[in-house]
Amino acid sequence: MRTLRNPTDEVLEYMHGGKNFIFQPGCDKPGKPLTKIEGATMYEIPDSSANHLITQIGQRGLIELKFEDLEDPKLMAKKVEDALERQRKFETKQIEKQNQVNQRQKNKHRDYIDPDEQIKKWSIKYGIKLDQPYNIRDEETEAISRAEKKAVQAELKSSKLEDDLSEVKDMMAMLMEEKIARDIIPKYDGRSKERIELEKLMVEGDYKGAISLHKKYQER
Repeated sequence: MRTLRNPTDEVLEYMHGGKNFIFQPGCDKPGKPLTKIEGATMYEIPDSSANHLITQIGQRGLIELKFEDLEDPKLMAKKVEDALERQRKFETKQIEKQNQVNQRQKNKHRDYIDPDEQIKKWSIKYGIKLDQPYNIRDEETEAISRAEKKAVQAELKSSKLEDDLSEVKDMMAMLMEEKIARDIIPKYDGRSKERIELEKLMVEGDYKGAISLHKKYQER
């Protein structure tokens, strides 16, 4: 069996071998660790689990107590001091990682990722500022948006211009057909059946039909 202790101001928890190990804080108040064993919570843990727990959460401040630590307050104080420094490095590193993640998110124009409550708590504890939420539509993305908007407007303008040109072409074709049809009418006698049919089509505005009918008359 090995004796483990948590001298930090945080609850240390870890699952191993199907068992959840929970180490309660060993401080009499936040930030002020106990350097003597009196009043501190010690845990007797089997060797196999103790090795794994020290490896996994020792960086967060979990310590192993030897016989000499229990006998010498100075050794205990030094072990606690080292544990708290490991805790500080671990927790501040998590804050830095959170900021790095959101900086990458911002650079890639992706949404801000909210830090969890634990990281917010550590940010306050160490006075390290967390990056604040940002609007992903920054200057660069706004520029892209403006460029896309201009492209769409240009496309719409081009499409409208094509429609307008098509209407002009249709109108010109119709005027040309009307002129040709009107030039045809005088070629027929005013009382002839052919002229009456042609004039009827002209009244209806079917200039193309009048031209086609004139061609039929010419082929007879």
